[in-house]
Amino acid sequence: MPSRETKGSYSEASWAIDEIKDDLGCKTVTHLAPPYTSVMENRYDGVAEYTLEWTIENFSYAWQKTGDKLVSPVFVIHQLDNMSFTIELYPRGEEEEEYISCFLTRIIDDSDFEGEIDMKITALSKDDPTPAYEERLHFQSEHSYGLSRFLKREDIENDHQFLDLDKLTVQCRLNFKYDTDYKFIGMSFARTRILVERVSFTHIYDKNIGGEKLVLSRMSDSISMLFLRLALMPGRNLHVNLFPCDGFEPVKYYTCEVTLDDDDATSRICELSFKDWGTLPEKRFNVSLSTVDESLPTAIWDNLILRCTCELTFTTGELLQESERCSVFQRRLP
Repeated sequence: MPSRETKGSYSEASWAIDEIKDDLGCKTVTHLAPPYTSVMENRYDGVAEYTLEWTIENFSYAWQKTGDKLVSPVFVIHQLDNMSFTIELYPRGEEEEEYISCFLTRIIDDSDFEGEIDMKITALSKDDPTPAYEERLHFQSEHSYGLSRFLKREDIENDHQFLDLDKLTVQCRLNFKYDTDYKFIGMSFARTRILVERVSFTHIYDKNIGGEKLVLSRMSDSISMLFLRLALMPGRNLHVNLFPCDGFEPVKYYTCEVTLDDDDATSRICELSFKDWGTLPEKRFNVSLSTVDESLPTAIWDNLILRCTCELTFTTGELLQESERCSVFQRRLP
């Protein structure tokens, strides 16, 4: 398991900076090493610049709770002795639910490189990228580096610049000296798609609402998932009951929305929505029909036309992982 050590410093001034970062939740986890020396300068004459970019699709359906992580496909820099990395993202924080945590991990690989690296981790948006972490590190195999408070989850959810089409893109840029006689520039891209399925139905109640049970089924295999039953109660209240079907496999994360409309007046009576982890629960709601014209005769009330729509969106935790090496440039140094 990658090591995560609390960051120290080389000087009193740096210690002060590190303490401020810790107060802000900047969990920089590195291994200390001596600063640059003339020997290192002479040995690593080549320069490597490499960018790792990871896009997570359907990010709002990431089911991980606090302490659980998503891991990117492995980024392998073949031209640099197969130096390998992964990006680890905690959608609800490594320790604090209101934050998104992000770390870059150097995994076991064929490269014996251990040295100073300038690293920048950025969350990309439609407009300007937002750098959240930038540091010079002594990078070692099986070590992780990054931030526990990489992004505030509330800001990401409310800012469509970040979650454009429900995608979150994280970019890690590395600059370091390497034992070679050329300048190397490269980029690798990876994509993780959280597989999401959406099922829905619409039903028109054009007669007395008397407890008819409706079934919400998956289109892919016709497996029943949810039952929905409406019942008109005394006092012109509507009872809504949602309950899961027996034998349906648990989901990792879901959202559900039920809407009721007066079909004649084309007006919204109510809208119910909820989301949760794990097995679909039973839900009961009582809805007042006071928004409908109360002066209507009883006969019309008894034959009120309602349009009921139920939509369930869920993930079972299945991921589609793709990676692609791209844009490699090498130039021999003079």
